[in-house]
Amino acid sequence: MAQRLYYGNAYYPEAWERWRIKQDIDKMQEIGFNTVRIAEFAWAEMEKREGNYDFSLFREVVDYCKEKGMYVLMCTPTACPPAWLVQKDPTVLLLNAKDRRLTHGARRNTCHTNKNYLDACDKIVEAMAKEFGKDENIIGWQIDNELYIDHGGMGCTCPSCQKGYREFLRKKYGTIERLNDEWDCHVWSMRFDAFEQVCNPSADIWNHPSVKTMWSEYQNELITGFVHRQIDILKKFVRVPVSTDMMPLLGLSYDDIGQKTDVVQYNHYNDEKDLWMHGMWCDYMRSQKDKAFWITETSPNWNGSEYANYTRPMNFSVANTMLSFVLGAEMNCYWLWKKHYGGHEIMHGSVVDSYDRECHNIGEIRRMAKDIKTIEPVFVNSPVRKSKVAVHFTHSAWQIFSAQPIVPSFNYQRAMEWWIYRPMARRQIRADFIGASHSLDGYKLLISPFTACLDEYGLADRILEFVKQGGTWFVLPMTDVRTECGARYRNAPFAHLEDWADVRLKYMLPRGEEYDMHLADGDVLKTEDYIYYAFETGERSEAVGYYKDGYLKDEIAVTKTKVGDGYIVIMGAVPVCDDLGSTLEKVVKGLGIELDQASENVVTSRRTGENEVFSAIEVENKEGSAVIPYDGVDLISGAQYTKGQTVSLEKYGYLFVKKENENE
Repeated sequence: MAQRLYYGNAYYPEAWERWRIKQDIDKMQEIGFNTVRIAEFAWAEMEKREGNYDFSLFREVVDYCKEKGMYVLMCTPTACPPAWLVQKDPTVLLLNAKDRRLTHGARRNTCHTNKNYLDACDKIVEAMAKEFGKDENIIGWQIDNELYIDHGGMGCTCPSCQKGYREFLRKKYGTIERLNDEWDCHVWSMRFDAFEQVCNPSADIWNHPSVKTMWSEYQNELITGFVHRQIDILKKFVRVPVSTDMMPLLGLSYDDIGQKTDVVQYNHYNDEKDLWMHGMWCDYMRSQKDKAFWITETSPNWNGSEYANYTRPMNFSVANTMLSFVLGAEMNCYWLWKKHYGGHEIMHGSVVDSYDRECHNIGEIRRMAKDIKTIEPVFVNSPVRKSKVAVHFTHSAWQIFSAQPIVPSFNYQRAMEWWIYRPMARRQIRADFIGASHSLDGYKLLISPFTACLDEYGLADRILEFVKQGGTWFVLPMTDVRTECGARYRNAPFAHLEDWADVRLKYMLPRGEEYDMHLADGDVLKTEDYIYYAFETGERSEAVGYYKDGYLKDEIAVTKTKVGDGYIVIMGAVPVCDDLGSTLEKVVKGLGIELDQASENVVTSRRTGENEVFSAIEVENKEGSAVIPYDGVDLISGAQYTKGQTVSLEKYGYLFVKKENENE
């Protein structure tokens, strides 16, 4: 476990005169930073000519940071190949879906199957690892930068990538006949005679959903392999955590990448309109490895590129930073330390300007440094308490819905944020948002919204065992409805649900009319007008909710089935925010799970371990409140609180109440 909290920023000394290094690092330390993130785009600085490595600039940074007692997050620079490599082999650059080769001067513009590129990456990563592998103040390594399936979700479509795609399909399906059958290539004369006829999705036609889904999965495999390749090299020389910084997107599988990473690294750029969404992603990042995660990028004030975005409200940066620590981060790095004086992101916000003047909210940044240092001794040995509630948020669902939304305008990410996380967060139902590979041990309630495919990581079998052992599985629409390539099941609408829950889907209606769900306990739930299921029950299942109008009049909307020692509850529609929140609150409390009390705009969490800490932070720029769950003292203000006391929180305010120890 970390012995401290890391607070820092991204630094690009390659853009400045060397005499500024000590001046910059001294200033960082004076403000209160203890961490510097370096080298992620500096390949051309470190290898000006092929095979001639010069790490002297970054050696100076690392050594001076060590002298000053500061930590370094070292990055591999492979997102930006140098001009000499592109000149040597222009095909190291990506060929897009419109058959256009990208040019030098961007980032993540490379082909992940190009041998010359991969060999050059291997060599510089190994050279860096040998140079910096034993530096004690380097606390971790970041691989590349914000890897993703770029350029319209297509990545590179060059002949080498096409060949790799066909090999990927051959390995997966064995025969072209099986591929044709599983994809249903029997219509539109789409049937393939050989794997050599299969190609990437086209930018100019209506693509088959399975073509899009499996091409995306192939690109995911390529990028995962690229990351793991660098990890394997680094691990020969370094003994600190290694990972890659990722974004709030699931087209690239955190589960797959995480098979070899040591810590989750995550970049986010939320603003005041959606800061609350960051809470869901923190719950996801923390749950990936059930331990603290690293925020490797967020803005100190505004983001931007050739133009500045806009100024955030007063104290937004305070809440933006502290929310991560509340929910389990052990690092927060700003992007960036000093504004670039030129280039692609010339107007992005920073801590100091290109002419070394402090930003307008430097007081907030200094305040964060002070408060982080105050909570550090308690937080580092008291992790965020594991929830008894888990929510599925999966890579395969993201891919499938990206290729085929199933109903108009359905966006998986937005549905998870607005329809699932928001109603739970407003009721203080703090859940672990988990990927398909995550263990289900220790949970009482498992919620699977829009979890289209249950084939990842043996998920279906583990869910059934979870229920049999006494868990409650709460299922929302569009779950268990697709194979991994995005096809329907041929013998039933679901792969498992009808058999496990002893129900039968009678009708499925897409959006058009709204149908309320009338529950057996008298509650009437308004619904999101997207999709509606009507069921028939069997001997083991019972109807606990009905529709009362239109085509679905008197049809079953909600079912409940005892399976082993647990239950499967299926909802035929998605309740609106307040109604889903109230329903889940009843379910959670019925399972004996304790909930904190706070206003809807406040995020709470509990830490356990050497100390018990109740945290509360306001995230919507309005006044809020929280009820203190035990006698304790606020780590920041020193204020004493009693159990059950309601405490007001100012806009973007926070508190950390450490439980009083009877032995103290």
